[in-house]
Amino acid sequence: MRTAISERGKVADDPTWSATDDVLYFDSNLSGSWKAYRAHVAGGGAPEELGAPEGQDMRTLDCSPDGKLLLLSSLQGAGSWDLYLRALDVANAPWTLWLKSPGGDTRATFSPDSRSIAYLSDVSGRPEIYLAPVAGGPEVRRTQISSTGGSDPRFSPDGRLIFYRTAGGDIVSVDVDLTGPSPRIGKQQRRFSLPAPLGGSEKNSFAVARDGTSLIVARPETSASYVVHVKTGWPR
Repeated sequence: MRTAISERGKVADDPTWSATDDVLYFDSNLSGSWKAYRAHVAGGGAPEELGAPEGQDMRTLDCSPDGKLLLLSSLQGAGSWDLYLRALDVANAPWTLWLKSPGGDTRATFSPDSRSIAYLSDVSGRPEIYLAPVAGGPEVRRTQISSTGGSDPRFSPDGRLIFYRTAGGDIVSVDVDLTGPSPRIGKQQRRFSLPAPLGGSEKNSFAVARDGTSLIVARPETSASYVVHVKTGWPR
């Protein structure tokens, strides 16, 4: 059975689950311009419009595990994707700029404790993965996670690992400790090779299972199709 969440006949993409799995956030041109929406997966009503920051395009990225914040990127022109936050427990809350950069900050995700954001930035001249606190953002503290290029960061459910894709197409994990006043970065380990996504889009090309023991991977098989694989077992 399939349930339509967005309005039929209108473009919608970048779905993101709520912390409680009963609401889906996405972006759509339902009103004629790109805006963020949320809809209850059980149906029973039209999607609720959440507005959008100024920009030419947008991508819904993540909802914080505590259910309080929505994270998205907004295209400001000349390939600059800035990162914005919006409070979800406040009616008509404004969009707050979290990171403005001349680079393409297009992918980001919350840590399991909702206190940090792992994000992609090419501010150094090539795409790398960084970690910064939600409160204050990279201006307060920025910690580099990748060392030779990276994209599509994902946390393990316990917050002790950050997975990302290297420029060469490998999935790598990095040990992180977020329990202290500043993050501590540990060993880096190659897990397996994963071909680049079709069409250049990396969002949701892989996800960490909630039990933390496997990855769910969308692997391109032909020029027009994907096959979903599950990679299990993650030795520490």
